[in-house]
Amino acid sequence: MSNIKTLNASFILNNHDLDHDNLTITAFIKQNCEEIELTFTTKDLSPYLNQPVGHNKRLDFLWKNTCFELFISKTNEEYREYNFDINGNWQCYDFTSYRSGRSVPQVSSPIIKYEIGSAVTIRIKDSLTNPINICAILKDKNDKLDYFSIKNGPDQEPDFHNKKSWLNIKVDGQYS
Repeated sequence: MSNIKTLNASFILNNHDLDHDNLTITAFIKQNCEEIELTFTTKDLSPYLNQPVGHNKRLDFLWKNTCFELFISKTNEEYREYNFDINGNWQCYDFTSYRSGRSVPQVSSPIIKYEIGSAVTIRIKDSLTNPINICAILKDKNDKLDYFSIKNGPDQEPDFHNKKSWLNIKVDGQYS
């Protein structure tokens, strides 16, 4: 695992639904000291604004609706998952290994800013450690979910927890 001290990068997130690939999401990520800033942009988020009521709360199951996610490796097996919605609701989980040993760590509340129509910016107190995964789930008004991530997993099905589909960020901002 390598710590990423500073980073300023952008990624086009891949839509896992090849029949519905007209949606494009760009993720911008910055690491500076102990703060991560993550911004998701798209042409128009308004068709995906079907969020549950509640603002700035720590809630489970955000991934059942429009949600933005960040996965950070902590060790070879351990990792952290963040979930955010546009209402400011959020959650953070630590896992001891692939989808198991889940706990809810005590972390600072993120700052989440929704820019009407096209962008969500999130600031969290944490440090990036390789590898990482940046993801989004968009739920339209017909309850159809579209899954986006940095790169598709080996089986092409959306499995954001699978480290085989995560990226290693190099010191110069390149990735593999």
